[in-house]
Amino acid sequence: MSKYYVRQNTMIVLLNLPEKATLREMLEAIASAEEFSEIKIRSGEKQIYGKLRDHNDIRFKLKKIEKTSDKIFLHIQAVLGGINLNDPEYKNGDNQPQLESITIFRHIPRIARALVEVAIERQHGAQVKHGLELLRCLTAKSWEDRPTVLRQIESIGEKS
Repeated sequence: MSKYYVRQNTMIVLLNLPEKATLREMLEAIASAEEFSEIKIRSGEKQIYGKLRDHNDIRFKLKKIEKTSDKIFLHIQAVLGGINLNDPEYKNGDNQPQLESITIFRHIPRIARALVEVAIERQHGAQVKHGLELLRCLTAKSWEDRPTVLRQIESIGEKS
């Protein structure tokens, strides 16, 4: 816990993951981390996240956006899917989804490394495999099996 500077409630969530946790369950656990407690769903954002929820590049669909963890879950997938959050259709008033993504991705690598470390210590093979895959995706900010991987090559894709 102290090695990765992860809060206690976040560590409890990571420890409560099932032995054969799927990629989605791990992503949901990371999205529900206490480190993101300062991020809230503002009024008028549910409609925007409803549009984002139905985007083709969102891998794990949600039925409704009700909690902050749902918002973070969508943000993570939007970044990994290469969705441009600066598009006018995802902005509403003072809403800055790109800046929120930067805030979210400031904490994610630490939490993902802690998740992998817990899986290694508990000797849960499937959890280690999915955790390492997720860590690679989060570090690269793109899904491995999608064309967005090519964004990492210089002069391909939009400038960031």
